Amino acid sequence: VPEVKSIIAEAESCETEWRPEKTLELEPSTFICSVIRLLQMQLTEGEVRGLLWSRSPFIRCAGHMYIRLGMHHERYWELMADSLMDDEEFLAFPTRNEKMTVGQYVENLLTKDKYCEMSVPRLPVAQRKAINKRMVFYGQFRKRYAANMEVLDRYKEPGVKVEICTQDGEWLVGETLDAPSKGQCKSIKVKLTNGEE
Repeated sequence: VPEVKSIIAEAESCETEWRPEKTLELEPSTFICSVIRLLQMQLTEGEVRGLLWSRSPFIRCAGHMYIRLGMHHERYWELMADSLMDDEEFLAFPTRNEKMTVGQYVENLLTKDKYCEMSVPRLPVAQRKAINKRMVFYGQFRKRYAANMEVLDRYKEPGVKVEICTQDGEWLVGETLDAPSKGQCKSIKVKLTNGEE
């Protein structure tokens, strides 16, 4: 896996094709070739999570593409939902001059049936409805996340009163148990008033 990760880290886009200089023909991109190689290697869940926690946005995106193409649809939300809040912006699709955050990239993988011009496995109707219902909240979640990132010091000590929104849209009151997590997407463990964590 390390050799494939190093190749992906040097990728310049998440596109499926690229046009070499001085030719009109399209060739498969380094990114999609690397994802296919990862699929052939049949990664363990630990190796997939290692991709998702990488510093490189291209490696994180390759990990999400691996999940979307190579894992069972019932695992998509479990493995990809945390990355919906990943706010690192990068130039994902240079031929379209399209910048996006890693979170937006993951959202597109979860909600669309095509990736560039490539069809991806279709989701069952019930799962698509559940994902779309949850995705409605993510615009607001991203705004709140950005606002909280500006005052992150407020959460260094446990016991801060907070409101959280469940994935189904229900707002609950609780208090923080520890400091924000390290890594790309910050999270804080919360104990709800009903005792749940």
